[in-house]
Order: sequence, then C-alpha cells, then structure tokens
Amino acid sequence: HEGAGEVTVAGSGAQPYKIDLDFSSVSDTIRLIKSVDFWYCSKNDFEGKFTYKSNGVWELDNYKVVFTDMGGWTDNRHKYRVTLNDGTNDSYQWWGNSDHEGGNPPTASSPASFYYLYPADDTQWDYGFKFPDNSNGKEADIQLIFSPDAANYTHTVTVH
Repeated sequence: HEGAGEVTVAGSGAQPYKIDLDFSSVSDTIRLIKSVDFWYCSKNDFEGKFTYKSNGVWELDNYKVVFTDMGGWTDNRHKYRVTLNDGTNDSYQWWGNSDHEGGNPPTASSPASFYYLYPADDTQWDYGFKFPDNSNGKEADIQLIFSPDAANYTHTVTVH
C-alpha cells in the first residue's frame, strides 16, 4: 500500500542534501550538497566557501570586501554557486538577484525582497548582488538561508 517502505541512508556524519519532489510524476531527486561557494564577478573567480550551520543555513564569516577598480569605477557584484552530487556526477545551481545587471547596492531602507535569492545562470556578470557602498575594505558576514521555514530563499550581509 502507499506509504509503506523504508529508506536507509548510509554515510559518515550528518550531511546536507537537496531533495526535489515532483508530485505530477511521483518522483524525487536527492543530491548531496557538496559545497556552497562565493563568486566574485569582477575577479571571475570563487573567493570563499560557506560553512553549513543547520536547517538550510550557510555562512561565510569575516569575508574581506574589496571593490575591484574597473578604471574610473568600482565593481563588487557577487553571487553564489551550490555544488550538488547525485552519487555519480556533480551539477551546479547558481543563486543571485532578480536583476540581470545587478541593480543598485542595498541601503538601510532596502526592502526584504532585495535579499531574496533567485535561480541564476553561470555567466560571469549577470544576476550579481552588490555590497553596501560603505563596505569597501571592511569585513562582512554573509548568511544564505535556504530553510524550509523561510517564505523565500534569502540572504543577509552584516558589514563590520
């Protein structure tokens, strides 16, 4: 009958997984989250790895924010890449903002929706977030919240 059966998970220690359920086809996809990386667009490179805390929350603490001099202006766009593994192959999911060009930097009056995480592509520049204008040369704690308790996937940036 429906609902009967067992699932055994083997491995060492607790590990985060991404579980996708498709109710229309009654199927699922379960993938190990191997890493969550911080992508700095102007450097075209990864600048840090997030640490898994619990309940879908990832943190990168004390990230040194350095705006890139682009010859007359600076850039600090960034986004996030999640590396997943299905037991055989790696795949990637990128997360950024809803604005193709990166939008404006956040201010004290930015709405909560500014920080929402949206699926993004793997292009160097598109869909990147920006740091607050006053964060150049400072450290920031970044928290990605993929919690099932959150109404929207989101993130926080605390500059200190």
